[in-house]
Amino acid sequence: MGTITISLDKKSENKLRDCATIIYGSKKNALSKTITLAIEKLEEENIRKKNILEDCLENPVKVKGKIPKTRDELYD
Repeated sequence: MGTITISLDKKSENKLRDCATIIYGSKKNALSKTITLAIEKLEEENIRKKNILEDCLENPVKVKGKIPKTRDELYD
């Protein structure tokens, strides 16, 4: 396990401590567990977004009709 020292503004610190208390109570390592949980959630969200993007790139939407060649053609 590594050690990271961070600085937070008071509002963010209070939010972090409140979340830790709500999720883990006053258990030892509650702050570390809360940060680890947040990182896992962010990673899950990034993977979900990446999968959506890959699906879009693999299956592009087919456009019916004429595809505009210039921006001006969009606003006729």
